[in-house]
Amino acid sequence: MPSENKLFSPLLPCLMALTAVLCAVTHADTSEVPTFDLPIQCKPGENCWVANYADTDPAQGSVVDYSCDRISYDGHRGTDFAIRDLSVMEEGVSVLAAASGTVLRSRKSEPDGLNKALRDRSKRLGRECGNGVVIDHGQGWQTQYCHLKRGSTTVEPGDKVRKGDVIGAVGTSGNTEFPHLHFQVTHNGQVIDPFSGRNLNQGCGKKPGSLWSESTRELLQHRYPVIFNAGFSGSAPNQRDLMRGHYSAPKLACNSPALILWMEAFWVDVGDRMEYVIFAPDDSIWHKGTVEFKKSQAKVLRYVGRRLKTRCFASGKYRAELKLIHDGRPTSQKNITIRLYDPNQKTSKS
Repeated sequence: MPSENKLFSPLLPCLMALTAVLCAVTHADTSEVPTFDLPIQCKPGENCWVANYADTDPAQGSVVDYSCDRISYDGHRGTDFAIRDLSVMEEGVSVLAAASGTVLRSRKSEPDGLNKALRDRSKRLGRECGNGVVIDHGQGWQTQYCHLKRGSTTVEPGDKVRKGDVIGAVGTSGNTEFPHLHFQVTHNGQVIDPFSGRNLNQGCGKKPGSLWSESTRELLQHRYPVIFNAGFSGSAPNQRDLMRGHYSAPKLACNSPALILWMEAFWVDVGDRMEYVIFAPDDSIWHKGTVEFKKSQAKVLRYVGRRLKTRCFASGKYRAELKLIHDGRPTSQKNITIRLYDPNQKTSKS
């Protein structure tokens, strides 16, 4: 059995002795090309999001995804399915076999964590994938599932799995900065983008066809920029607490220092804007405005609101309508509510 150090070293290119023909993906015999279902148990665009596609440009410093956009980072070789935060991770989000096959390798003992020391350690040990699974689907096709939660891996080498079987849970093991599943497809040792069915070194644009099943293609149609987290808070939020899910309370004291509406989004571009309206308990407009983005960012946090200037904000239910606008059209929207209560008001016992 191979040592754990070697289980998830970067996938090697085809041997130099093989010809380029053997390394290339061919679609002449479509019966040999598998179709893949969604490898994570969630609803894309609602409680999980594609945070990064594969980078199809081999040039260093240049990033292009399969659609000729830039939803990736330099050298990225798979698809990242992100979940909202660590509180959702702790509840458990299952990772699923995208197609039937045989487990080749698995690991489950790497620690979860987001600190730099753990990420640097994973790089030194060749364990960037963290806990994960590699499944062989025959005819040279394999899938890899990375950053699984410690102890969640449910399969061992040699196990037979069927499409949709649970093989683990989303975590933060290995070289990762947020809870997500890194999903990677290879054919005869070369990485293939499941959205295009092409080798990564073949670039973007024209494509022979998606490797996703029809139902999965429909699920993965959400557009960018996209809101993946939003809510209210009593003070300016910070990234650390947002990642830990500390701003998810359904109610807030009316004498909080401020009433803040915040939003996290993936892949905003220069000129994109956030439009928001906050309604008071009496349905009047309490706060309204637009925030324009001055630079392109893969992940962004923005917040607006008002500081407390009296004893208390008006108690009751506040609701907000949020929209992200790109090229003059809304690409993502979210409605949020929170109830402000007066901590000094006695409640009657029923």
